[in-house]
Amino acid sequence: MRLAPSILLGLVIASISYSCEKGSNDANPGTKSRNYDRKKDEKQPYKTKTEIEREYRSYSEMESLLDSIAKSPPLTDLKPGAMCYAAGPAKGQPGNFTCPICHKVTKYPSDLIQLVESSKRKFSAIKGGMKIIIKEESLCLHCNPDKKGDTVKFIVYYPERKDSLENTIHVYQLNIISQFLAGNRVYKDKMDFESDMKTHVSEFRKIFLGK
Repeated sequence: MRLAPSILLGLVIASISYSCEKGSNDANPGTKSRNYDRKKDEKQPYKTKTEIEREYRSYSEMESLLDSIAKSPPLTDLKPGAMCYAAGPAKGQPGNFTCPICHKVTKYPSDLIQLVESSKRKFSAIKGGMKIIIKEESLCLHCNPDKKGDTVKFIVYYPERKDSLENTIHVYQLNIISQFLAGNRVYKDKMDFESDMKTHVSEFRKIFLGK
């Protein structure tokens, strides 16, 4: 049986339309992202960059942020990292730390010195009212011969508070503080070990709220 030309033309158009639609979905599975549920992706940052700049303007806003993280459900499916390595301080090539007070040199791993310098740059660029200052004089073992070193003064200023908040922290704590301020809900260390920021809220309360 021969089909009329108009029917044949309709079948061809329908076939091409189906083929294009199927090929588009197969080639770009991201088209299904319209139905993506952010709540199911627990590792999404809790704030966008624009919201981060807004969030860190006052003491009360930082308090609200930490309260919301503390009340949030714990994360699951966190990576254990490279378990074959023993836990310990990160190591790197030797580097020279020059004290800004006495100008003498103390030897430290270069990654430790780089972390202090990069953190100072990051924190000085924070927008809004909160201000962070890192004082690294305590790294100098000439000025502090009785101390072990590896610690810095971490000072937080809020525009509505007269007094600053000052804590002595280990240098490598700057890693987790940087990731927290960047809006990451998951902290990842150098060995790719992941932990929920929720478990570090008490640490952040002390540093940013003095509690």
